[in-house]
Amino acid sequence: MPLAFEVANTLGASQLRIFSYFTYDGFAPEHLDDDLDRLVDLAEAHDVTLVLENEHVCNVATLDQLTAVVARRAHPRLRGLLDLANHRSTRPPAPSADTLAAAARIAGAVHVKDFGGDPRRYAALGEGMVDHRPLFAALRDHGPMGTLPISIETHRPDDGPAVTARSLAALRAMLT
Repeated sequence: MPLAFEVANTLGASQLRIFSYFTYDGFAPEHLDDDLDRLVDLAEAHDVTLVLENEHVCNVATLDQLTAVVARRAHPRLRGLLDLANHRSTRPPAPSADTLAAAARIAGAVHVKDFGGDPRRYAALGEGMVDHRPLFAALRDHGPMGTLPISIETHRPDDGPAVTARSLAALRAMLT
């Protein structure tokens, strides 16, 4: 059994986060087919759901790319880990309502964080340039029923507890 699945089963984790390899020229979603087929088979055998994160240094960096890859597989053991800040750090405009609705439909988890004008300078949620409210509205209207894990990513070792506390307060306000 591959170690990641063994650890997930030992810990009782229901999800494993995966990525789409570091960015390379000429990437196309079908390049992930064989690897995703193997991973989905393992996820099925070990009762785990894979959540593919859009990550700015990976081939799947934006919500549009994430939706294309996950929808291409259309398997209940593969979901998207939506990270709006990672999407915005690639410098596209804010995603459209249609993009957010499509991403919400494949959501398995959500990461929230914020940054100022420079994506390398993180801020407390709600204090930077990433507006998560449209994403939460799309998740409410188009997302999966039931519990959806939301993780705050502070990325501020200099002031982590205070930034995390402000982020948690902002998240609670956004979700009400």
